[in-house]
Amino acid sequence: MNEFMFVTGIECSYPTIRHGVWRVDELDETGHYKHWHEDLYLTREMGIRFLRYGFSYHLINSRPYHYDWSFTDEVLTEMRRLEIEPIIDLCHFGMPDWLGNSFQNPDFPDARDNPHSPIAGMPILEVDRARSVVVLKRGTGKGFSGLENPLFFKPATGMLYGDARESLARLTQAVQQT
Repeated sequence: MNEFMFVTGIECSYPTIRHGVWRVDELDETGHYKHWHEDLYLTREMGIRFLRYGFSYHLINSRPYHYDWSFTDEVLTEMRRLEIEPIIDLCHFGMPDWLGNSFQNPDFPDARDNPHSPIAGMPILEVDRARSVVVLKRGTGKGFSGLENPLFFKPATGMLYGDARESLARLTQAVQQT
């Protein structure tokens, strides 16, 4: 398959910050829980057919063996209606509190591959193993977690710094011209 897929994503982190003192739910902070219909509509209006979408795993799996997929079902139904192909990101920068802070641990790649870790068997988008990655980011800082993301330093990763809306518009235009 030689088809180029242009993918964008909606920030869906639930990291601990200030050394684990405080959690930030980015979908809540950005108003996405309230405006998700409009966010998906705008994604489709921009001509984007593929969307990395991270569900709030900390809300889905709020305690051991308890799962609430209702919001996930609503969003996926709307994506199907809008003909947006989801790239589902179930484990994005923040596990449920009961699982500990495993994703922000610098040893996460080893934990991902360890069958005895708390995240064993979880479906994880292995971006660090992709042939080519472009990251859109506001700046060169470490972000909320205070940790460097090793993905940013891999040879297959290109960084595009700036305002996300402007960067995405420039990138979309460049892809459409090729």
